[in-house]
Amino acid sequence: MKTNKQTHLAALAVLIACVLQTTFASAQDDASETASFATEDLIGIAYADLNEVQFGDLMERAIESKLLEGVKAEQASMGATMAQSFVEQLTSAGAKRIYCLVRQADIENLQAPVVAFSLKKDASLEKLERRVKMLASLMGDEEIQVTTKGDLVIVGQQAAVKLFSDSPTVPREDFASAWKQSDTSNAGIILCGDADSRRVIRELFPQLEKPFQQIDGKLIADRVEHVSLSLTLKGQLAGKLAVQTADAEAANIMARSYKSLVEQMNETESETLQRFNPRLESWAKVMAPILRKVESKIEGSNVVFDLEPVLQDPKAIATAIEPVRRSARIAQTTNNVRQILLAMLNFESAYKHLPARAITDKDGKPLLSWRVQILPFLEQNNLYKQFKLDEPWDSPHNIKLLETMPITYASQFPEDDELQAAGKTRIVLPVGEGCAFDLAEGKTFRQIKDGSSNTIAVLLSTPEAAVPWTKPADWEIDMANPTATIIQGDSPRIFGVLDGSVHEFSESITDEVFKAMLTFEGGEVFDWGSVEKE
Repeated sequence: MKTNKQTHLAALAVLIACVLQTTFASAQDDASETASFATEDLIGIAYADLNEVQFGDLMERAIESKLLEGVKAEQASMGATMAQSFVEQLTSAGAKRIYCLVRQADIENLQAPVVAFSLKKDASLEKLERRVKMLASLMGDEEIQVTTKGDLVIVGQQAAVKLFSDSPTVPREDFASAWKQSDTSNAGIILCGDADSRRVIRELFPQLEKPFQQIDGKLIADRVEHVSLSLTLKGQLAGKLAVQTADAEAANIMARSYKSLVEQMNETESETLQRFNPRLESWAKVMAPILRKVESKIEGSNVVFDLEPVLQDPKAIATAIEPVRRSARIAQTTNNVRQILLAMLNFESAYKHLPARAITDKDGKPLLSWRVQILPFLEQNNLYKQFKLDEPWDSPHNIKLLETMPITYASQFPEDDELQAAGKTRIVLPVGEGCAFDLAEGKTFRQIKDGSSNTIAVLLSTPEAAVPWTKPADWEIDMANPTATIIQGDSPRIFGVLDGSVHEFSESITDEVFKAMLTFEGGEVFDWGSVEKE
């Protein structure tokens, strides 16, 4: 079967993704292994028993739980097969477990953590090192470095590996205690923190509202010893989350706070959530039935949460993930719109006027979109230079560039995958009488009489209104009934204003207010509170 670098990277992604959901089978064996990598600034470890994890089974469950939305089943299957092949090659060379080691230095230097492999008894360290180097070379990344430290094979980016190799190991009682509490699960995560991260939490953790006010920075930094997630990923899924505290009082505070959290989420209208963030209410309605499935109990100074009922309910997992995933998509699309607004403002700084809706010929015929015109201000100058600006967007030359749409013009929603493949964007200018952008001539800010903070520049259209990104086409707004244009479907109604800010429309926005925002010299006064979604 022919493979390429992307396939290998997909396999590595599957491998690491599973590691980051990872416990181990024997606590006594791990105690000696961890002595090889317990540095002073180690704050967390994810690990998995390579002989127990079956990537094909995990992939089926991930697809069932909609964890891999946007990934085609064929690609996911190929990635799982490749990852399983990698694992079999590693275990045949003597690898026993894989660890992902997160250190404070990795966070400070914004670098990926290193990965370590431990060996079976009587296995050859040199043989495993050679096998790991061979697999790393398949990734096609020349910066991946493979070395050894003690009885471990270490893999990672060159700077991270060097920093880890140069750091002395020290006794870590917190991690040692966590190992002793491990059970027969085959994958997991342990977080302990170090002196520096605990200091940051102690000083900067915010004061929470009642009834959570007892959970403060001092409690977390000084009385939470470690947090561990233990998972059984083979056969029937099971798992538990354990919070080890310094004393029974701290454990009781944690347990009571969790109970209060579930109660708050069960309330139809929670004043606490409203004060903290009104948007949490919709998320709370989704999470409440899931948290009700998670039983907690106190074992001495340890608070244990049983995750098995949730792990065995794929629909519950999918329901919990979707709001988080949607929020992330909205945030990324919002950031794209913000970058486009910044490019427009930089264009204005350079040329003393905003871009026109189109690049035109000498007779005023539109040839290419404003999206092409601002490319140099999106760090896409090389792409800009490839266009023939005196030819239309669909000329034999320019049409070939349709497939090169910058990611900035892409919205991040599943329904948009086919649009992106076709070189279409939903980020458009509003077009209608009185709107800020003319076809052939860009306005100056002096002409924007309503002010830049009150005038819409760009909109996220409905999927049906998407246009080829190079085409001089945008979104025709019915100015007599403008809200009918945007209040369609359940896509977020994101818009950007000429001052560079990005917002989301309230569903209750009126035609009068929307029209006032679309026009640049109407002189209308409106209340921003009636515009933005809460």
